[in-house]
Amino acid sequence: QPDIVFKYETEKEKLYPLIIDTKYKDIQTPERDDLNQIISYGVSYRSPCVVIVHPKKKNSTSGLNLLGKIDKLSVYQYAFDLANGNPEQEEKKLFLEMLSLIPQIKKPA
Repeated sequence: QPDIVFKYETEKEKLYPLIIDTKYKDIQTPERDDLNQIISYGVSYRSPCVVIVHPKKKNSTSGLNLLGKIDKLSVYQYAFDLANGNPEQEEKKLFLEMLSLIPQIKKPA
């Protein structure tokens, strides 16, 4: 099971616009097994977007990075800065980046 599943319901259907899985590995880019896993989640939920979240490596930048597309599925990684002296700022950055991937949600002002 993925760690986070965003579900959006209409009168006609249930949509899963974003699937997130977290990894607690000190990596630069996701490993093949982790990519296969998140892609499988995306396909099984019929989601257009999946994200692997992992800790940021030292001397690299935090944030969202598109790894690629498979048909209509976008595969991203998000490097989270656990060493940020302001964890609330880092959490807000993650939150806003995830919202940007879900077109059905109105963005906060």
